[in-house]
Amino acid sequence: MDRVLNGPTNEAWIDPWVAYLRKNWGDEFETRTLEIRSIGIERHKVTRVLAGGKDFGPFDHVVCALPVETVAALADATPKFREAGARTLNPLRKLAANHLAVMAGLQIYLKEDVPICHGHQMLLDSPWGLTSISQNQFWLDRHRAALREKRIGGVISVDVSSWDLPGRGNTPSAKMLAAANDHFSIFREVLGQIRSGLGGQGLDAGGNVLGWFLEEEPERILINATGTWELRPPTKCEGIDNLFFAGDYVRTKTDLACMEGACESARNAVNAILIAEGDRDDLCKVFDPFDREPDWLQRFQEADEQRYERGLPWSGVDLSTFLVSAGWALDTLGDLALLDDRRDKSLLKPAHLAAPERLPRDNWDTRGSLPYHGPAKKVQTAALAARPLRDDELENLLRGAPASAGRKDPMFRRWRLHELSVDNTTYLIPFHVYEGDSLVIHGQARNMNALQEFTKDTGFFPVSGHIVGSGDGFGSPGDKFGYAELWVVDYRDTIAGPYKELVLNFVVSTVKNHRPYRWRSPYSSIVPMMDSRNRLFTPLLLVDQSERLKCEPDAVHYGNELFGTNKLAAKLTIERNEKDQVLSFGWKRQSKGGGADMGSGKSPEFDDPVQDVADYIQLAREMGVVEVAKNARQAYNGEEIQGGLITPDMRVTGSQRPVIDIRAAYKFTPKMRVLPSENRDDTITWPKRKGVVVDQARNSLSALLDFIDFRPVIATYDHHLKSVLYLDGWPTPDGPPIP
Repeated sequence: MDRVLNGPTNEAWIDPWVAYLRKNWGDEFETRTLEIRSIGIERHKVTRVLAGGKDFGPFDHVVCALPVETVAALADATPKFREAGARTLNPLRKLAANHLAVMAGLQIYLKEDVPICHGHQMLLDSPWGLTSISQNQFWLDRHRAALREKRIGGVISVDVSSWDLPGRGNTPSAKMLAAANDHFSIFREVLGQIRSGLGGQGLDAGGNVLGWFLEEEPERILINATGTWELRPPTKCEGIDNLFFAGDYVRTKTDLACMEGACESARNAVNAILIAEGDRDDLCKVFDPFDREPDWLQRFQEADEQRYERGLPWSGVDLSTFLVSAGWALDTLGDLALLDDRRDKSLLKPAHLAAPERLPRDNWDTRGSLPYHGPAKKVQTAALAARPLRDDELENLLRGAPASAGRKDPMFRRWRLHELSVDNTTYLIPFHVYEGDSLVIHGQARNMNALQEFTKDTGFFPVSGHIVGSGDGFGSPGDKFGYAELWVVDYRDTIAGPYKELVLNFVVSTVKNHRPYRWRSPYSSIVPMMDSRNRLFTPLLLVDQSERLKCEPDAVHYGNELFGTNKLAAKLTIERNEKDQVLSFGWKRQSKGGGADMGSGKSPEFDDPVQDVADYIQLAREMGVVEVAKNARQAYNGEEIQGGLITPDMRVTGSQRPVIDIRAAYKFTPKMRVLPSENRDDTITWPKRKGVVVDQARNSLSALLDFIDFRPVIATYDHHLKSVLYLDGWPTPDGPPIP
């Protein structure tokens, strides 16, 4: 799209055009400079123009190619003209009053040409908003020869866009310097900003720079701010039948205040006159600049726009996984040819692509590696004493009862368990979930202040979303909210035995001012969780043990006392109605102060391959095809998905409570079901307590749901969840703990 002239503007464009007009029209073509006093209007037409003391008219058609501020002044001075064209002229007057800015041109002449680059330079870090171009490389030989005759080797043209802003250091604005008639200081500051942005090569004022020229009377041009399109005039003036506008401020497909836009507006005006005269055969050619772009580039732009609308970063074409896989394949071939340069005894051992670099035990330094104090020192001490299970111990454990099919998954051999002792109690680290039945209800947390209260001083910040378009009825355009999830999990087989868990999470980021995600449909609720840059913040976990766990102490004590997580005992029910294909769940416990903490919920779960495809197509519209394809590939290949959660350290009192970082590797292939609109409010029910203040009442799930104002939207479920949970500093695949 970005084309430039092959010579100075007058010589390459204006003079040839004037010569063409004179050749074809002779005396009928004339140029005058006249001061327009008024415009006469009769019967919705321009009939007279008073200019230069003379009355011109009548007219068949009038093309107004005056600057926008001049048209606004004429409208102010001529009430009849203003009233007749009010629907076009009143917005135009607002445009002239509020959306024009000064842009000045400056030319720098060089002894030796400095091409810089084959195009424009946008100096985004320049205080005066400079754009520049080195002209000589684009000009015809005859234009370059004309420069050489004057001993000029090159020309750099510069636009000064921020005329009203100060320069570097204490330099006044260009406007102030121009008012003081100090044009040399404007040149010196422009040259300094160019040198700062592009480097000083060939732009030494004492060496290669011959001279400069600054536009004496800078023009005011349109700035395309949001909302200005409706203020800009169309080609034909509404209310005045024979008046047509042309200029860089008129609505065009070029959509920029420039000579190309002015040229397009003139073609549009000519076409409108020809159509008014009944001639559609000789219309000027008009094209959309974007139609000149290659089709393949438009596909990338469309993908980028879709991701931007969802609040996601540009991902491009992801070749990283392919390259990593190709690297492992080449390394395997190298093992065969070079006698195993990895010293790996088994080529069949699965490679963990995201495994971190592991340090030798002698290099471990756990002192101060975790930002915890008090009881957390037990964890640091235990990490040093962790003992990896022997192969026979591991096999006995994997064959243990109940020996579910999930124990055969190779991920549980890659993530080698370690045994550690704390206060005469033996634990197995990491924590393995061999088989689990999971339901995740995603929704909106409408009380952003509540989420910010939980994460205060933790270094994590709730990510937010806002409604765009209709939002499919989940709020009004512009509404802001957070993203929350309720995990309902029946752990059928873990290293400690079976139990049930209810977990409340909301999505957080380490970026304080995270760009809000766009909410356009129920599937928007899943996007932040699938964004690998985010984490889950967990204020509460409710645990139900159907039998005593196979470690001492039990899981609740395991969580609270050793790791400081807010795990609390509760009575949980999780039941599946195979006939209706609905999963129901509930919770009940005594919350602090003796109040009952109870509630229940339900979610549809049914097998429908057609609906599964439709759901993933809808999710692809939100996440992007590349992201969904990557997840589908992981599921198909049985690969592990990295994740985890952040939870407050409940052992520490005070306002600045540290957080515990629990990582996870999942095998999770969920199906999605949008919660039916007719009973969405009944998906989760609990005693509503309006105005509840959550402090230590955090141990009440009902109070928390009230406090964050949770609105369920969509459910995902998987009957065969497998995962490994571990803390930073605990064992990683195929290796010992790392700091």
